[in-house]
Amino acid sequence: NRFLLGAAVLSLISGLARERPVLVVVDDAQWVDEATAQCLGFLARRVTTEPVLVLLTGHENPASGPWEGLPSME
Repeated sequence: NRFLLGAAVLSLISGLARERPVLVVVDDAQWVDEATAQCLGFLARRVTTEPVLVLLTGHENPASGPWEGLPSME
């Protein structure tokens, strides 16, 4: 279940962020599998009020797929 997996990762990262800021970095995000991409998108949408930064780099348009609606830079 994608929601349960996303919630588990969110809980883990949020717990770590209570102790110190957390940086999640994924290089070449276009190569991650669909389930991982969905989980990272879930996480990035829900940590906006916590000391967590999710940084994804890739060669594809960040405005589509699981990253749709997230802030992006070219």
